[in-house]
Amino acid sequence: MVESGGEGSAPASRSSPADNALAHYHLGFAQGMIGDKRAEVREYQRAAALGLRDWDLFLNLGLAQLENGDLDAATESLRKSVCLGEEHPESHFNLALVDERRGMLADAEYETLVSLRLNREQPDARNLLGVIYAQEGKTRRVEAHRSKPSKIVRGDSKP
Repeated sequence: MVESGGEGSAPASRSSPADNALAHYHLGFAQGMIGDKRAEVREYQRAAALGLRDWDLFLNLGLAQLENGDLDAATESLRKSVCLGEEHPESHFNLALVDERRGMLADAEYETLVSLRLNREQPDARNLLGVIYAQEGKTRRVEAHRSKPSKIVRGDSKP
C-alpha cells in the first residue's frame, strides 16, 4: 500500500520486494527460466522463509534442487509439496522420481500409485511404475502393468 503526504510528495511507505514472499517466488521462477538454478533455489528459499506456504513453491524448489543434484533437499521440499497439495499428482510423481533415484523403491512405488490414482492419464508415471517394478523384480506386475495398467492402481497402494 502506498500512502502519500499530499500532491507531488513522495510516497510515505512502500512494501519492499525484500519482504514480499510472492515477489521472491516469481523471481525464482524467472531465474529458473533463464537457467540460473542456484539463484532460482535461493529465491524460492527466501519466499519460504518469508512465509509462503504453497504446494507449487515447494514443488518448484524441489525440482530446482533436483536439477542441482541435491537429492536430500529435493526430497524434503517435495515432501512439503505433497503435504500441502496432496491432491496434485505432480507433487507425488516428482517425489516418486527422487525416491526412485535414491533407491527407495517402496516409497517410489507408493507415490507413483497415488499420482496415478489422482490422474490415470500420466504416461510418465506409468513408465516410472514399470521401471520400479522391474527394479524390485516384480516381473508379474511389470507384465500386468503393460497389459492392464488400470488394475494396478486399484485397491490399497501402500507397499
